[in-house]
Amino acid sequence: MAMKSAEWDPKQTQKLDDLIQTSFSDFVRRERRNLILAASISLFVCASKAVPTEASLLIFKIEKLSPRHTYAFLLVICIYTALGFWLYALPEFRKAVTEWNSDSKKHKLSIDGNQALWQIHRDNLATAFRYRTWVSFEYMFPIFLSAAAILFLIFRLFHPA
Repeated sequence: MAMKSAEWDPKQTQKLDDLIQTSFSDFVRRERRNLILAASISLFVCASKAVPTEASLLIFKIEKLSPRHTYAFLLVICIYTALGFWLYALPEFRKAVTEWNSDSKKHKLSIDGNQALWQIHRDNLATAFRYRTWVSFEYMFPIFLSAAAILFLIFRLFHPA
């Protein structure tokens, strides 16, 4: 039977928890929330074609509001929030990924043996899955959601029917 080896850090799970909790500042979390909200509302309006015909804000009242105006307004809001999130989240995201990659390589134990190391591989896979889930949900999900909303809004802007 060939020698098998694996690397494992017993404190890796705690380090990942700390990284996930401190990865984004409160400001970036608010930007993320606003982006998800704007993209969700935009997708809802595009899918349901629920477009208002009039709008009012304090003393201003707009009558005869066309669907194009609504789609254009939502498009501007989506682009603004997407750019804001991307500009503010990217540096913190890069810092967190760099910290994870450098820290996860520093304190690993190297284990060699003739038997299956399924427990260590399972722990490494679970930690890697949690890390990739964090990357997907915290950073990529809002980006993809806003991209979908922007594309649908552009489509509806030129094909409002």
